Amino acid sequence: MLAMALSVGLCPLVTVLGIPLSLFALADIKRNNRRGRRVAIAALWVSLLSTPITGTFAWWWNAKVRTALLDGPVAALRAGQQGDVAAFLEGMGGASGPSSESEAARFLSSVSRQWGTVQSMRQTPEQPDVQAPAGACWVGYDVLFEHGAALGRAKYVLQSPQGTYVLAFQALVLTAEDGAELRWPPVEEAAQ
Repeated sequence: MLAMALSVGLCPLVTVLGIPLSLFALADIKRNNRRGRRVAIAALWVSLLSTPITGTFAWWWNAKVRTALLDGPVAALRAGQQGDVAAFLEGMGGASGPSSESEAARFLSSVSRQWGTVQSMRQTPEQPDVQAPAGACWVGYDVLFEHGAALGRAKYVLQSPQGTYVLAFQALVLTAEDGAELRWPPVEEAAQ
């Protein structure tokens, strides 16, 4: 029975334990002439099927969501500060067009003037107390720049209101020591 319980777990490290436990159960059933052979065989099959599925999901989650949340939108911000405004826009939700590019260039210029080039972002244990729509979350960051540091928060969207998966940052707020904020996109102010 333990083999069956572990077989349907959500973690591949747990589901893989269902394989040896199922084999042990089958050997014990045969040796001691016990009941439960069908359950042990079912647990073995469930483990053999669920382990690669949960393993693939865990790998995907780590590569596409967890790492992005830990690092923050540092790559997009760095690319934008190095002159690649299109990469910044793509990394921040994909807004494009001449007005978006000029607004992004102004935002990036303001960030560079105030703090210099971004060096790193590190997720903070204290998360911002800001409401996000369903399918999104705000994540807090300590942002280290060439000429100082800032507190940051970024909105990470998992799912759009239409139900499609997005998996991208869509907003960034940098707060200076004096409390002044720089926001991307500027219209995100109204959504707070």
